[in-house]
Amino acid sequence: MRRTLPALTVILTAALLWPATARPQDEEDPKVGSYSASFLMSVLKTDKKPERRRVAVSGLEQIGLRSQKGILAIMAALKDDADPGVREAAAQALSGIAQKAEQTREPKEQRPKMVDIRDGCLDALRAALKNDRDAKDPNKDKEREATLIAGFRASVSLLTESLKDPDSGVRAAAAESLGRLSDYAHDSVPALVETFKDKKADRSTRRYAAFAIGRIGGDAARDAVPNLAEALTDKDSPDEVRRSAATALGALKKDGAGGAAALGQALKDKNVDVRRAAAAALGQIGSENRAALKPLMEAAKDQDKFVRAQALQVLGTMTQDAADVLRVLTDGMQDQLLEVRLAAIEALGNLGPDAKAAVPVLRAARTDASSAVREAAAEAIKKIEKE
Repeated sequence: MRRTLPALTVILTAALLWPATARPQDEEDPKVGSYSASFLMSVLKTDKKPERRRVAVSGLEQIGLRSQKGILAIMAALKDDADPGVREAAAQALSGIAQKAEQTREPKEQRPKMVDIRDGCLDALRAALKNDRDAKDPNKDKEREATLIAGFRASVSLLTESLKDPDSGVRAAAAESLGRLSDYAHDSVPALVETFKDKKADRSTRRYAAFAIGRIGGDAARDAVPNLAEALTDKDSPDEVRRSAATALGALKKDGAGGAAALGQALKDKNVDVRRAAAAALGQIGSENRAALKPLMEAAKDQDKFVRAQALQVLGTMTQDAADVLRVLTDGMQDQLLEVRLAAIEALGNLGPDAKAAVPVLRAARTDASSAVREAAAEAIKKIEKE
């Protein structure tokens, strides 16, 4: 793999030149099983067998945040290893480490109030600083965290470059990793959009590119809405790509409203997973989904119970069209499945006073054999009659 950008040099130089009081300290030589980080790094750097290097990457991923040098070794493998399987494993390892870090949270009140610091990856790396001899010095916090942010942004540049890797597995893993590092990857969105638009790319790469666009958000992601909408309604797009496009539009919330009409069309997709993703996305977009009103009303009778229930819930947000959706919602109260009936009742309550015409039907539901239906109907009536 040919690379000319000095991204890795930036990362390694920053790591090596950080003063001892301003960088995370590795454990002496952390292990996974009987293998130490230093041994695994040696294998990754010098072993001629790709399968052994892939195993070394996996081991370093398991060691994770306990070894800053191990993470840097994984980044080096992503940039320079000649074997596409090793590069793919390295990209996936970075994604796995980022995902674990996202799930590691310190108590909110103990985190410095810095606008830049929102990502769980950084929270986890900050936890690794506990062994720093100056970790209790508040004057060092800003310096340490700024250095870590710079390191993550440098790794984003490396992953963005990897979107052009000749191996599809590396490209897919790089796209996924950028999505996991969403708070630092805004500059990568144009490259992700180009990756998603490439119809010759494999479906996994396009799927993870859409995932990353939705996670990152922002102005550049908003500009990608037409591309996502086009792929969603393209019958030649693979099922996974259509589904991921719908999910990405939902993740953008109000910024994805420009894709509401396409999501409405997707409610008729032959693939149930695509229909489910479209219904869920319209719920995330919220009241900006009026362009999908008619398809949502039709989807309330979909063969799939999830699509029916989700469509009813979304209709419950359309107060401006209450007169049109009331009949659909009251019909939904007659569904054979309890969860669908409850969704219809909840939606009527969410319409508030605009659903007054449905109060007689809701009162009748207070005698239903199901206690859940009785309670939901009573609660909906309270919301509707509340002055």
